Amino acid sequence: MYIVESNSVYHDEAAWFRIAKVDLESGAFAWRSPVIWDRERTSPAVCGGRVFIQTYAGVMLALSNEDGSLIATIRFASTPEESKMHGADFHLVADESAIFWAHWDADPANPRGLARFDTSLIDYSRNPSDIQTIAVEIVWGGEYSILTRPVIADGAIYVLTYNREYWDRSGYSILAAIDCDTLVERWRRNIPFFQGSFSHPILVSEGSVIIADQSLACYRTQDGTPRYEIPQDESNLLYEVLLGGAYSGAGIFYYNDKLYYTKSSHYKTAEMNGTPEKFNKNILCVDASTGRLLWGDMPPQSPSLGTRPIVAAGKVYVVAYDQLRVYDAETGKLLGVDMTIRNGGNEPNALYNGKLIFFDRDIKARKKTLTAIQVE
Repeated sequence: MYIVESNSVYHDEAAWFRIAKVDLESGAFAWRSPVIWDRERTSPAVCGGRVFIQTYAGVMLALSNEDGSLIATIRFASTPEESKMHGADFHLVADESAIFWAHWDADPANPRGLARFDTSLIDYSRNPSDIQTIAVEIVWGGEYSILTRPVIADGAIYVLTYNREYWDRSGYSILAAIDCDTLVERWRRNIPFFQGSFSHPILVSEGSVIIADQSLACYRTQDGTPRYEIPQDESNLLYEVLLGGAYSGAGIFYYNDKLYYTKSSHYKTAEMNGTPEKFNKNILCVDASTGRLLWGDMPPQSPSLGTRPIVAAGKVYVVAYDQLRVYDAETGKLLGVDMTIRNGGNEPNALYNGKLIFFDRDIKARKKTLTAIQVE
C-alpha cells in the first residue's frame, strides 16, 4: 500500500509531503521517500514498476519502487502554469505502460477530457532533479469535463462525464469505454439521470459496469447496454430510499452478488426535506443483478458518509465517522458498534489477507493512524 504523509494544514512554502510504502502484513514501512517541499495534487499511482505522483508546482515525480528515491521529474509544458493546466485534478489511474487522468474545469469554457501520459518517454538516465518536459495526450472527450475517477478493467478505461445541466433537468452524462491499447472508443451511452459529480461511483465486476451516481444503474461491459436503470430524484424520497451514492464516496464493495456502499444522506435529511424518516438511509445493500434494495441503515446522528463498506466472512464493516459498525451481510442486522474509532466518514480502506485496513483519525492532533483489524 502507498500512502501520503503530509503537513496538509499548511498551504504555503512550509507545505511538505512524502510517500510511504507500507507492508500490509506487518504495518511496517518498506520505505519512506525523502521529504518533498510542495503539496501533493493526486494520490500515488504505480506504472511499470515505478511510483508516480503529481504536485501543485505543476510537476509529476517518479520514484523508485525499491527505496522511494526520486528517479525523474516531469513537466507537461514549458512553464509551471501551463503544466498545471495539463496535470491531473484528482486521481491517477494506470496500466502497465501509461498513466491516465480526468480533467475537470470550473469554467465550462475549458473542458479537457481524458489525458494519457506515456511513461516510456521518460529518460531515467538523466539527473532525477532535472525537469523533463513531456507533453500529455488528450485521448478522448476533449470537449467534456470529467470529475469522476476513471476505472481501468479488462483492457478498457471507463469514464463518466460531468453534466453541468443536471439540476436544470436537461443534458446528460456520457458513460464510455475506451480501449487502453488502441485508444479507440468501444462504446458510449448518454445517461440523462446522471450528473457525473461523484468521486468514485464506478465499479466494474462480473461483466458489468455499475454506477452509483445520483441514481443507480448497471451496464454490460461488452456493449454498454443496460442490465437495469433506476432513475430517481429528490421526489422519490416521499415513497422509497434513494439508491444514489456519495459525492466524496470511496467506492462500492461487491460481495456474493450484492453491492455495499454509503451515500450522502445524513440524519437530518428527512427532516429538512419533509420526507418520511423510514426512507432516509446512508448505508445500503443492493442486489447487484437487479438493483433492488435489500437493506439499509442510518446510524444515529450520522453525517453524510462516503466510506466504502468492507465485507468479509458474512459481515459488513462500516467505518462511519465516529464509530465502526458491523452488520450481518445478508440481513443487515446490527451486530456491534465500536465507539473508539474516529474517521472522516469518506476515507479510503482495503481488505487484505483477512485484514480490514483503514485510517483511524485523531482530529485534535491532526493525524491519522493506519489501522488493521483481523476480520477473517
